[in-house]
Amino acid sequence: MSFKNVKAGINPPDDFNSIIEIPANAKPIKYEVNKEYDALLVDRFLNVFVIAPHAVAVGSVIRSRPVGVMYMEDEAGIDAKIIAVPHSKLTPLYNNVKDMSDLPQLQLDQMKHFFEHYKDLEK
Repeated sequence: MSFKNVKAGINPPDDFNSIIEIPANAKPIKYEVNKEYDALLVDRFLNVFVIAPHAVAVGSVIRSRPVGVMYMEDEAGIDAKIIAVPHSKLTPLYNNVKDMSDLPQLQLDQMKHFFEHYKDLEK
């Protein structure tokens, strides 16, 4: 499927599509979907962090549900990161996660660490 054909989702903002750019446990290379070229490019900041039970391949489109926002600060200022989980149609594992406070503190700490360091090698 062409990235040009990926719709926002079934019921945004409560049920939206996310395109995976950095899978779990991968090297911190940030791929960006470029619809003009219909390709993944190495480019800029991360928009949505989808918590999933397994790594999802780069370029995959995953139906997602937002559970919160993590505000980070970088050289450009405040950067809002949407935190999401797979929609319940994909897995029931996150049905009880309604907002970020329902996530284990360790997972929140790991996400914060990721956002603070995934750009380190760009310097």
